[in-house]
Amino acid sequence: VADYYREHGVSIEHQADQDSHDFEKCLMWLRQRQAEDGIRFSVVAYGAFGGRLDHMMANMNMVYKYSCFERFILLTRHSLAF
Repeated sequence: VADYYREHGVSIEHQADQDSHDFEKCLMWLRQRQAEDGIRFSVVAYGAFGGRLDHMMANMNMVYKYSCFERFILLTRHSLAF
């Protein structure tokens, strides 16, 4: 899978941290880019309440933990949190 995306020009970055989940790794990357670019990003995560309570709670926690973004919205077909 990584080779496919690499061949299509996508930058692949290895993140060895196993104490955070993939969504949080994305948020850490965005926070770093935001600081480098000097602007505040908005984050919209579709499917953030994917059916498992532990995933939903972890994603809700990300809204509070990453308050550095201009807007942070968790969205599904039936729910919205910000």
